[in-house]
Amino acid sequence: MNKKRNTILLFSSCFLILLGLQVFYIHNSYRLEEKELNREARSIADSVLVEMGHLKKEIREDSLIKHFLRSNSQEQVPDKILHYNLNFSKSTEHFNQLVDQLIEKRTRGTGFRIALRNEIFSINDLKINKELLTSDTPIVLYETTDKIENGSLINEGKWNSDVHHQDTDQHLDEHYKSIIKSRTLFELLNVKSLVIQKIIPLCIVSLLILIFLLYLFWKILRNIELQNRKIAQLHTTIDSIAHELNTPITTMKFAIASAQETTSTHLLERQIRKLEHIVASIHTVERTTELITLQEAEQFIHQLKNNYASLQITTEIRFSKNEQLTKQTLELLLNNLVDNSFKYKATRVEIRLICETSVELSVSDDGMGIPKEEQQHIFEKYYRISRNENHEINGLGVGLYLVKKTVEENNGTIEVISESGKGTTFNILLPNEK
Repeated sequence: MNKKRNTILLFSSCFLILLGLQVFYIHNSYRLEEKELNREARSIADSVLVEMGHLKKEIREDSLIKHFLRSNSQEQVPDKILHYNLNFSKSTEHFNQLVDQLIEKRTRGTGFRIALRNEIFSINDLKINKELLTSDTPIVLYETTDKIENGSLINEGKWNSDVHHQDTDQHLDEHYKSIIKSRTLFELLNVKSLVIQKIIPLCIVSLLILIFLLYLFWKILRNIELQNRKIAQLHTTIDSIAHELNTPITTMKFAIASAQETTSTHLLERQIRKLEHIVASIHTVERTTELITLQEAEQFIHQLKNNYASLQITTEIRFSKNEQLTKQTLELLLNNLVDNSFKYKATRVEIRLICETSVELSVSDDGMGIPKEEQQHIFEKYYRISRNENHEINGLGVGLYLVKKTVEENNGTIEVISESGKGTTFNILLPNEK
């Protein structure tokens, strides 16, 4: 369960990182497309503005300013000013139609909806030092039918106006000085829909990739769950078989003990001991606290030599004191390690046992060795190395599991040094104190 939970957490973290990168990439793509479309729209607006600049000469801005200043300085607007304003309104309507035509001509086939507006937004009368326009009441010279919502500035102009008005019939001689500011604004009104149309394929591909990854992960989890169920079933089956073996083993022991000794009696006893060893490897047996002596250790190793006559077993024993190592522990460790050497084609085995300040047990052989990539798994229960040679070797995959468990129960450590085809060495270190 811990392994499954860690796998889910790792995948979730990686998936969230990937999702964040996808969102960041799509966001940047959106901004780049938006910038490019606005650049193209700006180019169209500039070309329209140049053409409108030539046509706009028909609007006499100085006359407009003069009449605006006069109307602003008089309580009642004369008829001539009203007539001029009416003509200016008609002129503005005419230019609005022209700018619509130019925009439509240049955006044909692009899908752009461009809004454009040219206006005077500031008239500062220097004579009375007063701003005559407010921010919400500019003088619009021309604009498109589509109105600007959040426009961008294309250009801005500023100039001084010095207007002299003289009318002998009305005995008027007026002089106006002012600072005028104008600007041109544009906006691509449908930029969001245009950008979305461009990045929809990218969003669909990103979404499909994420869905595919989720599907693969779901399949992997499902396969892991099925494998775990099969392994659990296998473990239960093996444990049940081992339990059922206890009865026939006991029966055979009594039968041999009561039977007359023959040449095959020793062979049967050796095979029964082997069966008992296998069953003990599967089940957790009760631990004894009887410490092993030097003589008992030597006797047990001598028995190993007899049991594995085909192996050339050499030993090195230094035994000054023993405060920790029990007979059961030593027998279990050596039985499993030497049996492994025998099964995996070793011809020579070296056993080194030192009981001094600590207990050091080393078993080295010249067998098949263990591949590097498999060494981290060899102590797992029922685990066997995946290679062709192992198909011909009997085993349940519990020997090394039991060795590792026994070492840990004695607060020790175990180290494996091996290479394929060059043998294996197991180094075990146990504390030697009460």
